[in-house]
Amino acid sequence: MTQPLPDDISDNPHQPELAGPAPVLQWAGMFLSPAALLLHLQVNYLLVLYICGTTIGRGPVYAAGFIALLLSAVGCLAAWLTWTRAGQGPPGNDSGALPRTRMLGVVGLGVSGITFLVLVAQVIAAFVGVTCG
Repeated sequence: MTQPLPDDISDNPHQPELAGPAPVLQWAGMFLSPAALLLHLQVNYLLVLYICGTTIGRGPVYAAGFIALLLSAVGCLAAWLTWTRAGQGPPGNDSGALPRTRMLGVVGLGVSGITFLVLVAQVIAAFVGVTCG
């Protein structure tokens, strides 16, 4: 029987029983924000075709943008929590659960942060000027 991972693994570095698969929070921090960006692009392409054919306004485009921003912020939060639970240190060159967790947290913060900024730019573009031609 395997021992479950503790909430804060910084007290137990490099113990073999903690070197199991990465928890969901680590992968959410890495991939939730890019997934929100890709989903936002697809939904907006579909919504613009629908909105230009009707008179409902741009509200659905704004709502899709804010939902994508919210999902991206949750991804940033998950990456930050992953990194802080691992002790907020640099990833290092060691092997084991602790350095892997730190690496996924730091890389997830970078990926999620950049993706969040791209989403902010796309939401601003939706407010500035989407016209049906």
